[in-house]
Amino acid sequence: LVRMVVDLSSAAGRLGALAMPVGGRVEMDFDAAGGLDGIRATLAAAAGGVVADPEFFARPAGLDGLEAELRYDVPRRRLELERLALAFAGGGRGELRATLVHDGAGAMRVAANAQIHALPVDSLDRFWPLTLAPYGRAWVTRNISGGVVDEAQFAFALAGDAGGPVRATALSGRLRFRGVAAAYLAPM
Repeated sequence: LVRMVVDLSSAAGRLGALAMPVGGRVEMDFDAAGGLDGIRATLAAAAGGVVADPEFFARPAGLDGLEAELRYDVPRRRLELERLALAFAGGGRGELRATLVHDGAGAMRVAANAQIHALPVDSLDRFWPLTLAPYGRAWVTRNISGGVVDEAQFAFALAGDAGGPVRATALSGRLRFRGVAAAYLAPM
């Protein structure tokens, strides 16, 4: 458990970019020998949150709500984000589910799926991470405007070893939108 926490500490440090009053509940289970067997947490927050991480987002993004449920199975070294639901300021909502498994020797696997609903296209530059498909992001945020992303679904898997790079092992997605304006070629 300690090694996994240390390995995840740099990722957890990014939570400092989230400014939002949060409430919740944490439950812990112990085995017969008194060792920690599992942790379950439920978190919720109302309107007024801001995500501001200039390395990850182009500009601060407002949140009108957050709900999260997660569980960590200590013996299996398995962290499950059962549900992370976000309400975006200015409209739209998103949901993420993910599983991270760490083998204790440094190897880890992540599988996740995300959905976005009713997000105004003009908000994409605030919520689309800078490092996620940067060339596609640049083209879309410069050339697509107006309208709504009615539904977007993404699934991905990652794998990595201690000290080595994290690599994508699967990626898929689909998008349904309406009312957008597209400038296929920027004016010269």
